[in-house]
Formats: sequence, C-alpha cells, structure tokens
Amino acid sequence: MLTNSNQGYGYTLALSAKAQPVKNLNISASYVHTEGKEVSTMPGSAAASAFEGLYTVNGANYATLQRSRYVIPDKITANINYFLPFSFFGGNGLHLDLYYTAYSAGGYSYAYANDMNGDGNTADLMYIYPSGADVNFVDHTYTWKDANKVEHSQFISAADQIAAYDKYLAQDKYLSSHKGQYAEANAARSPFVHRFDLRVAEDFSFKVGSTKHNFQLSLSIENLGNMLNSNWGVRKWSAYQTSTDVTAITPLSYAGTDASGKPTFYMTAVDGKCAMPESSYSKNYVSPTECWQVLVGIKYLFN
Repeated sequence: MLTNSNQGYGYTLALSAKAQPVKNLNISASYVHTEGKEVSTMPGSAAASAFEGLYTVNGANYATLQRSRYVIPDKITANINYFLPFSFFGGNGLHLDLYYTAYSAGGYSYAYANDMNGDGNTADLMYIYPSGADVNFVDHTYTWKDANKVEHSQFISAADQIAAYDKYLAQDKYLSSHKGQYAEANAARSPFVHRFDLRVAEDFSFKVGSTKHNFQLSLSIENLGNMLNSNWGVRKWSAYQTSTDVTAITPLSYAGTDASGKPTFYMTAVDGKCAMPESSYSKNYVSPTECWQVLVGIKYLFN
C-alpha cells in the first residue's frame, strides 16, 4: 500500500554575476546548487514499478529519506555577447554570442546486480567494502554469446576479482570516499558535461516605399565541442549502462552464502562478457540531441 509522506525537502542556491567591461561587450555567469531529499523518487508510472524500482538497503517496505533522482546538484552557465555596430557583410551590426554550460547529467545508485536480500526486487543498495580482500569473492565462470550467437566462456579466479575490485574502487570518487558504508540512493554522479554553443547574427534593413523592414540572419552551432571531437560535449554513461532507463551501477553480483553463512560475490561482467570493469563511466551517451547541430535562421523584426 502506497501512502503519502510528510518527509523530504528541497532547496536551490543560485549565484550570478554580470559585467560590461567595455562598450557592447556583456559577460554573465551563474552557479546553481540544488538539493532534494525524498522517500520515493517515483521511479515508475505505475504503483508496482514505483515500489520495485526504489533502491534501498532493507527493501522498499522500509524506505528512508534519500536523494532525489531528478535533481541536478551543480550547474554552471556563462555567456559572452559582443555587438559590432558595423559589419563586414554589409549589414547594420553583427552579434557574437558564446554560451557555456557545465553540469553532471546523471545520478546513479550503487547496487547489487541481483536480489541480495531475497525480497524479489533487484534494487538493493551495495555495501562498499573497503578493499577487495574484505569481499568474500568466489571463482566464477563467465559465459556470453557474440554477435553470431556463438557461446563463449572464461574462468576468472577470486584473486583476479579482488585485484579488479581494488582497481575499480580507487578510480571511483564516490566509492573511495564512502568505504565501509552502504551506498546512498542516487548519490553518485556522472562526470561533468562541458558544452559550448556559438551564435552569429547579422542585422539587415531595407525600405520598401516609406516602410523600413528589419531582418536578422543567424547561424548557430549547438554543441560546438562535439563538432570538433565526438567525445566532447556528451554525457558519460555507466560501464553497465544498456539503456537510458538504467540508473544503477552494479559492480558486485550476489552468489549466495558459504558454509559459515557469509555472503559471497563475484564481479559483474561488463556488457555481459567476462571483462572486469575498469571505469565507472566509460560509455558515451548516444542521442541526436547531444550531437552537434548547425541551425540557420531568419527573423523579421516588427517596427
């Protein structure tokens, strides 16, 4: 049964500055910090998905306050605008605009790849073991199929997985700073995206009879950095990402318990193969909205 809660809060802190160091040159910059806490991030449109997709330690029946899934905690924007009252192209003036945006696009939860606590949901937040030697790893044989549906397998020893875990832990800022704790839902952030947009606009005017007509012709390059390098200006995905709906990073898989009752694990393979994860965020987000675009526009300005 889902009920309302009076827990949770949110706030936004915004700082901005503007300057005009010389005539026709305008510079502005802003920084926005946002924090939000809630019991449920409502990860689905139906009651069942809202329950099953809630990342917790003890199960969705015992949900506690957690970070909001949809908050972008830090965002930086800046704009430089310069107006030339003359033009090399015969117009009335040239506008030059450069926009900059930087933000961490994705929030992630570190969780086990399968159902650790046996409640039927694969949404169990991971305990961050301080080192690979603290994890009760077991030897594991990884199997996968290639593009031709040919099955392959490879054996990875527990010792190799210990080394892989230590290497993975060291490169991850969130994991290395929260050793010995349970990961917090939606607390890990993907690397910052740095995006530049350039706009050049030319003012034109001419008369038809006694009426003056004003136009503006513009050329915009969105995500300029991506035009120069396909790896620039795009979001980074988790190494375990398979679709835009995935918001969990799952380096450990639960393998059961040993003779003494201690839980055992194996490192979760990347892309379903035997490869051990070396980086938390290693995939580029592929979307037409993040590719560079060139837009040509014409605007009529009414008197």
